[in-house]
Amino acid sequence: MSHECLVVEFGKAVKVAGRIIHMSFDWNSSRAISLNEDLCKVGSLRTCLGTSDCKASLPFFLKQKYLRVLDFRSVGSEVPRSINNLKHLRYLDMSKSMIKVLPESTTCLLNLQTLKLDSCHSLCKLPKGMKYMKNLMYLGITNCSSLTRMPEGIGQLTCLQSLSCFIVGKEKGYQVSELKGLNLRNKLTIKELDNVRNSVEAKNANLIGKQNLHSLSLVWQSDNKSHVPDHVEDVLDGLQPHSNLKELSINNYHGSKIPAWIQDSVLCDLVEISLICWERCEHLPTLGKLPFLKVLNITGWHAVKYIGNEFHGDGAISFPSLKEFRLQEMRDLEEWRTVTGGENFPCLSTLDITDCPKLVEIPIIPSITGLTMRRNYAMLIKPVMNLTSLSSLVIENMDELTVLPDGLLQNHKMLEMLKISYMLNLKSLTNQLDDLSALNKFYLGCCDKIESLPEGLQNLHSLRELSIWGCNNLLSLPMNGLQGLSSLRRLSIDSCNKFCSLSEGIQYLIALENLLIDTCPKLISLPEDIIIDGLGIATKTAMLLSWSTLRWQC
Repeated sequence: MSHECLVVEFGKAVKVAGRIIHMSFDWNSSRAISLNEDLCKVGSLRTCLGTSDCKASLPFFLKQKYLRVLDFRSVGSEVPRSINNLKHLRYLDMSKSMIKVLPESTTCLLNLQTLKLDSCHSLCKLPKGMKYMKNLMYLGITNCSSLTRMPEGIGQLTCLQSLSCFIVGKEKGYQVSELKGLNLRNKLTIKELDNVRNSVEAKNANLIGKQNLHSLSLVWQSDNKSHVPDHVEDVLDGLQPHSNLKELSINNYHGSKIPAWIQDSVLCDLVEISLICWERCEHLPTLGKLPFLKVLNITGWHAVKYIGNEFHGDGAISFPSLKEFRLQEMRDLEEWRTVTGGENFPCLSTLDITDCPKLVEIPIIPSITGLTMRRNYAMLIKPVMNLTSLSSLVIENMDELTVLPDGLLQNHKMLEMLKISYMLNLKSLTNQLDDLSALNKFYLGCCDKIESLPEGLQNLHSLRELSIWGCNNLLSLPMNGLQGLSSLRRLSIDSCNKFCSLSEGIQYLIALENLLIDTCPKLISLPEDIIIDGLGIATKTAMLLSWSTLRWQC
C-alpha cells in the first residue's frame, strides 16, 4: 500500500508498502486489533486515531517520535511516564479512560495544544507542572468527578482559550483569581465557590471581561447547607459575567439576596438559565423581560410560596421567547399567577412541574404541547382538561389519585404520546382512552392496582407502540380492546407478575412487528393464532419471549 493514510480493520490483512503518515483504527470493531509485523515497522506516523488494545500497542505508539495527533481514548488505568517521548505532540485525547493520575512527565509535552480528559471519572490529580505547558490552548476535564483540585498556577497558561472546569482553592495559585488573565471561550464551570472569601476575590476572576465566554456554571457545595459562607451574596455579585453570555447555571447558592445583575436582567442575551437549590431566596428573580430566553430551569427554591409579577416583569409580553420551562422541587410553592392584561408565555411548548406538593393550580397556557406532571398535589392535574394542544403528556407519582378526573383527556385530539407510571393507587383508566384518535405511543408502568385495560383501547387507531411494565395485578389484555389497534407495530409487556393471558384478540394486531414479553411468570401459553411458522403473527414479526414456564402451542 503506497498511500499515506491507512485504516486498520479487524480481520483484514494489512500490507504496508510505503510511508504511512495517518493511521486510523476501525471504531466499529468490538474486538481488539493486533499489530502485525508490517505495522510494527511503521515509524513515520503524524496522526493516530481510534487506538485499539492500548496496553499491548503502547510501545508502538510511544516510538512514533513525529506524532502530532494521538487519540488515546479508553487508554486504561495508567499512562506511561515515557509519554514525554512524543515531543511533537499537539493533540492528545484520553477521554473516558480509567486513569487516576496523569504523570508529571506529561508536562514535558511543551508543544501540546489540546489535552482532552473528559469523563475520566477516576482521575484525581493533574500534574503539578502544568503551568509550564505554555502552548496549551484547550484543557477538557468535564465529568472528572474524582478531581478535587487544580494544579498550581493555571493562570500562567496565557494561551489557554478553553477550560471546561476550574476548581477553586483557598491558597495562592489555586484561587479564582487564576482565571483573571485567561481569554476563555465557550463553556466554563467554576466549582467550590465556598472557597472564595469576598467580593474582591470574586471580581479578580474578571468574568465580566470574558466576552467570548458563552456558557457559565457557578457551583457551591451542596452539602454545606448548615454553614452559609461569609459574604456569599457579595461573592455572587462579584462574579458577574460579560453581557454576551448565552447560558447561565448557578447551583447551591446559599444567600437570600438575588444579585442585581440577575434581578435587573443585565444579561439580556441569555438563551438558557438554570437556577438550582437557592433554598433561602423567598422570591424568584425578574426573568420575564429577557427577550431571547428559550430554556428555564427553576429547581429547589424551597422558600418561595408565590410566583407572580416579580417573576414575569411589567412588560407587555412576559417571557416572549421561552419554549421550555421546568419548575421542580418547590416544596412550599402554593400559588402561581401570570400577569393580568398582558401576554404570557406566547411560545412556551414544554412545561415540567415536579415535586410541587402545595401548588393547587397552574396558569392556562394554550401554546403548551408537552406537559410533565410528577409528584404533585393530585388536583393539580385538572387543568390538563384545558390544554387541548398537548401532543405529549407524562403523569407520574401522583399517589393520591385512585382514578383520573372525568373527562381529563376527552378533548385531546392532538395527543400523540401518553405516559402514566408509578401511580400506586390508580385503579382504573375507564373512559380515558375513548377520544385519543391521534395517540401514537402509550406507556403504562408500575400501576399495581390496575387489573385490566379499558375496552376504549380499541379506539386508538393510530397507536403504533404499547408498552406495559410493572403492573403486577394486570391479568390480561382485553379481547375487544385490541380490535381497533390496526396500526400497532410494537407491543411490550414486562415484569407483570399476574399477567396470564394475551387473549385471542391479539389476532387483530395485523401490523405488529415487535412483540416483547419478559418476566411474566403466570403466562404459560400463547394463543394459537400467534404462531405461524414459528415466527409470530406475521413473518416479519420479531418476538422476544423470556420466561421459563411457557409452553408453545403449535
